[in-house]
Amino acid sequence: MSGKTANVQLLERLRQLRENSVGRLSSQLASQRQVAQRCRNNIDALNQLKTVHLPAPGGGKVMQNAAGYKAMLQRVVDWQQQEYALAQAEIAQLQRALYEKSREEMRLAQAVKLQRQQIHRVEARRQQRQTDDIALQSWLRKQK
Repeated sequence: MSGKTANVQLLERLRQLRENSVGRLSSQLASQRQVAQRCRNNIDALNQLKTVHLPAPGGGKVMQNAAGYKAMLQRVVDWQQQEYALAQAEIAQLQRALYEKSREEMRLAQAVKLQRQQIHRVEARRQQRQTDDIALQSWLRKQK
């Protein structure tokens, strides 16, 4: 019987480790979603900056500076879009890993539950036999 309880304790410890892993992955996923949202917000803000029309007082240098400014904004937007795409890919990967870890943790929880139920049934049968033995002994004593 102690081997069974040791087995249950081992399964329970393994389940707890998986549960910790699920928690860690959940926090990583939330963090990655925040990164993606920041990238999205940056892209939107930068695109708004690109649409701002600068006063054109005339002159080639001002137009050249405005063109350089818009080109730089576009490079930053492109960079942020790459970061956003990477963040989305990381989110998808974390979601798959979280799903797998959650399934594994639930499987272990079910195994622990079944093992405990089996131990309780065995213990109940043992106690019932012990009660039956005591009742039989008492009945036999009364018969003498």
